[in-house]
Amino acid sequence: MAEVDLAAEFPQPAGVARWAEVMARFAARLGAQGRRVVLVTSGGTKVPLEARPVRFLDNFSSGRRGATSAEAFLAAGYGVLFLCRARSAFPFAHRFPPQTWLSALRPTDSAHSGLLCLEAEEKALPGFAAALRSYQEAAVAGTFLAVEFTTLADYLHLLQAAALALSPLGSSAMFYLAAAVSDFYVPVSEMPEHKIQSSGGPLQVENYANRVCNLTEKREKFSHGYEKKNEQLRHEFKVLQLKQEAQLKEVEEMLYQEGLSEIAMSSPSEQIAYLLVERSTLLRKLELMDPEPESQRCMSSKLQKEFPQSYSKDLETDKTSQNSLESDVEQAAKTGMAHEEIRRLTDEVKEKEQSKLDSALQMAQLEIEKLKENLIKLKENDSVDLQKAKEHNQRLNEEILALRNRVRSLDSEKKMLEEEVERLKGEIHESQENEQVGNHSPGKIVGTQQKVQSQIRRK
Repeated sequence: MAEVDLAAEFPQPAGVARWAEVMARFAARLGAQGRRVVLVTSGGTKVPLEARPVRFLDNFSSGRRGATSAEAFLAAGYGVLFLCRARSAFPFAHRFPPQTWLSALRPTDSAHSGLLCLEAEEKALPGFAAALRSYQEAAVAGTFLAVEFTTLADYLHLLQAAALALSPLGSSAMFYLAAAVSDFYVPVSEMPEHKIQSSGGPLQVENYANRVCNLTEKREKFSHGYEKKNEQLRHEFKVLQLKQEAQLKEVEEMLYQEGLSEIAMSSPSEQIAYLLVERSTLLRKLELMDPEPESQRCMSSKLQKEFPQSYSKDLETDKTSQNSLESDVEQAAKTGMAHEEIRRLTDEVKEKEQSKLDSALQMAQLEIEKLKENLIKLKENDSVDLQKAKEHNQRLNEEILALRNRVRSLDSEKKMLEEEVERLKGEIHESQENEQVGNHSPGKIVGTQQKVQSQIRRK
């Protein structure tokens, strides 16, 4: 497959050269600090359909995944080169859209001229202060650089410049490509200069995915070299570990053979200190013995007379050796004392920590006992309140029952009154009929009506 010529397929947009220098300086500075650097791409690309673009093919992406990932990399100590679509989600800011802080922030008076002061309730913008602090810390430390793109050409040229800037970092560089890159594009040679007319038929676009394979092959070659180097380093580290284990095992066997099994499992520093102390003990025992018998002193006096110069040199050599030996003994004694002091301090620290833990445990147990007592009291209070509530409910039920009985009695009385009224109405009706017939006098009718009214009042 022929290699893609970016310059021919996608002419370099304005400003790419300047951003390439900025990214190179950013990567070099962080590389000198020994910091790992990650390139994070985010957002979607836009492909123009005309040389003087009016319409585009746009890959939509909010960019939240890339912005959130950039925040996580910064928190992990990485330097982040953030290549993002213009006006897409931005690290630390994507959680707070303008309509949120426009309604939450309020300007306040400032004692200093030219200084703008804003205030907001914390619950109105939760996490805003922490996000602002994290962004400003990254900006001051110089561990965050944001570069924006819009079109596919912008993205490819800036991505190539970023890869070249990070290439000197080797295995300390990482690529985290989360951008939504277009699969199609219109070659420059086939791109119309002005707006495409709809009468020209369906639009033919070229698949971009196959051409990206060349960039993928370059990436594979680039990463293969680093993987090979990492594999070699892992192999060397494993060999060194095996050598160290073999040496430790050899020393352990030697100590067992010499009858020093009590220090065979100790650390190398403790073994050396023990051996130095043993050496100093043996040297003290030798000093107590007479190093020069009478015959040897006579021989040394004769040698001094016959060979004064050589004897003096040998004497000086012996003194030097003895001084060196004494210094070694003294150093060994100091080392042994230092180890004893370290052990003593370690034991004291452990005892203090244990005492703190015991006191904390005792306090926790007391607190648990108090909580249990409070819980028992609450249960007792709840049982008393429950009993009172039951009694109150029982009284209410009795009152309700009495009211229901009273209502029933009133209903029965009402029914009786209605029957009495119906009966009286019947009597009145009969009296009226009798009046029409003439069997009764008007005075009697009036008397009957008065009688009915008096009965109703009594009821």
